[in-house]
Amino acid sequence: MKNIEIIPAILPKDFDELEQKLTRLKKAFLILNKKTKPAIQIDICDGQFVSSETCPWTGKGQTISQLAEFADNFDFELDLMVQNPKELLENWQNDERLNDLSRSGLCRIIMHFESFESEKDNLETNPPNLFGDLVSKLSAYSIQVGIAFNPDTLAEKIIPYLQIADFVQFMGIDKIGYQGQNFNPTVISKIQKFRARNPQMIISVDGGVNLENAPKLVRAGVNRLVIGSAIFADADAEIIAERIKKFTLLTLLKN
Repeated sequence: MKNIEIIPAILPKDFDELEQKLTRLKKAFLILNKKTKPAIQIDICDGQFVSSETCPWTGKGQTISQLAEFADNFDFELDLMVQNPKELLENWQNDERLNDLSRSGLCRIIMHFESFESEKDNLETNPPNLFGDLVSKLSAYSIQVGIAFNPDTLAEKIIPYLQIADFVQFMGIDKIGYQGQNFNPTVISKIQKFRARNPQMIISVDGGVNLENAPKLVRAGVNRLVIGSAIFADADAEIIAERIKKFTLLTLLKN
């Protein structure tokens, strides 16, 4: 029986919302008496790659580096839904933010295959030069890197990067950067085929994950379920704890 990681996802319009949800999660995991430090995904949207916009582009005067106050409670992964991840990461490196983030619990960064397609030196044609360079930069901070891709992107396109990426993330919804959308059921068969060809690769799925499709995703071969609205919708810490518990029990029963 494999361990399935339940990763709450936050799409924060500003740092105040991020802080509020992390505070609720902190209380929820105390209720659950979690023995290990849980991972939390934070979506970073620039309003260009996707039309939604989150901090640090919003929330003036506050940056995501303030995650430090929660470093004892959580590990963090950042999902970079941005037009130019190379420029963003270089800016973060130049102003020491990557260093600050690594000390604040940042353990994983996710970049999207489609964000590289407009680049002259893109992932599909030359993975070592661009994606590989970014992976090398991040490994210096002990940050793992995942490659995400949309439901309409062929899984075969990311095959050259599987020796570079630490994990893959299947997007379960057609319009990324928004929570509360319906899951695209074709993703399940894509995961099954991918898992059969890549038995050792860690697979995350993000977008539209709920109590109904979670067991199907686990059976298809998923290791990590990234869950947003199905955990947070109109929920206080007690309800969040109960929802996380339901997901955990369901995946154990169906594993």
